Amino acid sequence: SIALPVVVEGRIDGALMVYADEVAAFDDTARVLMEDLAADLGYGLTRIRDAERLAEALSSSVFVLAAAVESRDPYTAGHQSHVGVLSGEIGRELGLDDERVEGLVLGASIHDLGKISIDEVTLVKPGELTPEEWDALREHPETGFRITSRFPWPWPIAEMIRQHHERLDGSGYPRGLSGDEILLEARIIAVADL
Repeated sequence: SIALPVVVEGRIDGALMVYADEVAAFDDTARVLMEDLAADLGYGLTRIRDAERLAEALSSSVFVLAAAVESRDPYTAGHQSHVGVLSGEIGRELGLDDERVEGLVLGASIHDLGKISIDEVTLVKPGELTPEEWDALREHPETGFRITSRFPWPWPIAEMIRQHHERLDGSGYPRGLSGDEILLEARIIAVADL
């Protein structure tokens, strides 16, 4: 048998153990190849953990963005995170895989990101909005799209945000999409956002 350390981030994280059915089966060449394999395993584990940390950082960044938007509008405080949780539940109920649900939750959690460009007076205004204020408010999906489309998300987050006020009958905004023209995730967010 041969046992070699698997080193991850400078520390021994485990061992690669290989057994043979004959004595002295591992010569110097075999030992060198096994050492390379143990090193490759350590590198692979490091990359997996780096990816997990990156995913956690991405999620944290999304929730910071959501908090920034909600801090400007006390009425919607907690609203985006609630829509994110509800959207995730709907997505799971519909049978979406875990990866797609993760993207859905993140997109739903910042679906109102574009409101960051809306005048704070309009956001917190009691009573009816003027037609001009409604026009400005209806721009938030496009604004959110422009902000989020700059990032290489592994999910269609920018389109989720852009389409979350579209309606199946075509009466929504900003582009008047209907039916299957609307991304499934955006349809889910629209339901959770009611």
